[in-house]
Amino acid sequence: MCSGAIPERSRSRASSLPAVDDQQKRDARRAFKEAERGRAREAMVLDEAQLSALLDYLDDHLAEAGCDHTLRFTKAWASERGIESAALVRSVQHFGGYCDCEVVANVDPESIF
Repeated sequence: MCSGAIPERSRSRASSLPAVDDQQKRDARRAFKEAERGRAREAMVLDEAQLSALLDYLDDHLAEAGCDHTLRFTKAWASERGIESAALVRSVQHFGGYCDCEVVANVDPESIF
């Protein structure tokens, strides 16, 4: 049964931690988010304009034909522009795009760039 009291060992460890002010927390959070975006940019083979163009292309084609749960439109877009299809497939899958509609739903330029 828990008495609600903090054991002596835990209390002493908590009091020995350095105090972190709000600015340090904001700075740490900002640095973490920037590092995450850096890793995302490394995983994305397209630049921001190309990714935007791909998403527009997919929106147009999916509105007409729907998603067949493949990356056929993503691969076609890459082929039409001389972009290595296999590299693009790996890239969009890294962000959860395993079919064309998932690329639109999961590959978020704001989280990458």
